[in-house]
Amino acid sequence: MKAQVISPKKPSDFDESWIESAVNDSFLEFIEGFGFYLVDKRNPDDNRPGRNAMTTSQLRNIFSEAKQIESQIKMIQSSKNKEEEWNSKIKPRILLLRPKIAYATARAVDRDRDSRMKAFGDVADKALRVASKNIDYYKNFIQMFEAIIAYHKKYGGRDK
Repeated sequence: MKAQVISPKKPSDFDESWIESAVNDSFLEFIEGFGFYLVDKRNPDDNRPGRNAMTTSQLRNIFSEAKQIESQIKMIQSSKNKEEEWNSKIKPRILLLRPKIAYATARAVDRDRDSRMKAFGDVADKALRVASKNIDYYKNFIQMFEAIIAYHKKYGGRDK
């Protein structure tokens, strides 16, 4: 059986406009390649993640916070003061995800200067800058994050 060929995608390949629009083929191609890149493998059929791979725990810790924010968004959807609550409660939490990710990235890079966590942090930071603008963009961010986790798992991402 012929080995699957995946083109790893780096943070520089990320297009922030993907957070503003519906999912399309180029977005999905990036997400799959980026999920593979985070696992740090040369070949999708390799048994173990590479030495610099981002761990499932690192992804899940950040994802957990992002999903809590999504739950809070669902609670304000029917509010009369949706815009006010967005600006006073939700947007600050989204913006504060950026330093949390920066901290997690710094910790990972302290342990392994070539950690793929840095790449994830770069993409997440760019995406969150756009996602903080409105509810629909944040929903697109969550979809992106879910897809990254899925492809990370597909290509063998796990804890070391």
